Amino acid sequence: MLPVPMTYFAPEVAAEAACPEERVRWMTRIGLVAPDEHGRFTIGAVLAVKMASALLDTGVPAAAIERAATEGLLSFQRTDEYLPYEPGPRSERTFAEFQANAGPRAELLPAVYGARAAQAEPLGADPPRRGGNVPTLPRCLGDDAR
Repeated sequence: MLPVPMTYFAPEVAAEAACPEERVRWMTRIGLVAPDEHGRFTIGAVLAVKMASALLDTGVPAAAIERAATEGLLSFQRTDEYLPYEPGPRSERTFAEFQANAGPRAELLPAVYGARAAQAEPLGADPPRRGGNVPTLPRCLGDDAR
């Protein structure tokens, strides 16, 4: 049996994408993301909202995004097709807890996660990270990170 894909309501998309819920609603209004008949979005919508947020965060005006969407120059319709898997469950550890147990080269982690510094939350107050991201780091940090 195929796994049932995870779906999200607009507030959950906003939480996953770390943006205001109004951004999800705005993207829905201009046709960049679309909920299903039950008002739920796929993980592709989360990625689309993150990508649009990145455009806005780098100074692309909302009006330019709206115009590109209206003219068919910007579309996230097939985003789900490019995602190889659904995200795994969230880890219960904070970034600080992960770093404390990551091994002898754990001091390198803030550089790996440097983009976090641009966000409002302090590093020690990080929300739990997706468990699927952690297993690839032991190779960088040494065997103690497992």
